[in-house]
Amino acid sequence: KYKILPGLQFKVNGSYNQTTIDRFSKTGTLSQPGEYFDVERSIAEDRELASNWSIDNLLSYQNVLGKHSISATIGYIAQNFSAESLSGSQAGFATDQTNALGSFGFNPQFTTLTSFESQSRLISYISQMVYSFDGKYILNVNFRRDATSSFRPGFNKENYGGLSVAWRVS
Repeated sequence: KYKILPGLQFKVNGSYNQTTIDRFSKTGTLSQPGEYFDVERSIAEDRELASNWSIDNLLSYQNVLGKHSISATIGYIAQNFSAESLSGSQAGFATDQTNALGSFGFNPQFTTLTSFESQSRLISYISQMVYSFDGKYILNVNFRRDATSSFRPGFNKENYGGLSVAWRVS
């Protein structure tokens, strides 16, 4: 938080998260006499990487004058989401001793490789104003504009507004 003037402050929040998932599976057991070629041996490997970051820039103001209280916030929020994965599997190994994709002794017609990559961004402009008289009558007005890369142009921006009025009975 940075106090600019009495009642006026600027705050920056940031976060980053990354997740990595590695999976390995192997089917087939050590062969028994007479079933050496009857066991379906396969290996599958999968690696996923996902990350996201967010930066919030918020400017807020608060002031009390007698029975009047006002607070206001405006802000800019940027977020990024990305994910990628790579998967592979092979079947038809001649031996149970195979422990890696691409190993010798498999039938290449039983090989599967897939990949996936995704990235999206979200930018938001936010604002909120709260007015209170004597702590009893309250007016809250807010507005938000979001823009995302997840939807095609022309359909990737939206506005959201809100208004509420309250009366504290006490």
